[in-house]
Amino acid sequence: MIDVASLDTFPKLVKQVDADELLAEARAAVANLAKWVERHAGLGRRAREAGR
Repeated sequence: MIDVASLDTFPKLVKQVDADELLAEARAAVANLAKWVERHAGLGRRAREAGR
């Protein structure tokens, strides 16, 4: 998931007829996933700190 959340290029989508729309959707999805990955990482950090 971390790898997907950091994607910034989509070479296969660029080749599609509706590339502009597909790229916008892909970028929005990756941005949303990145938010969730960061939240999850933050929860893990807090849990580790609380266990110290």
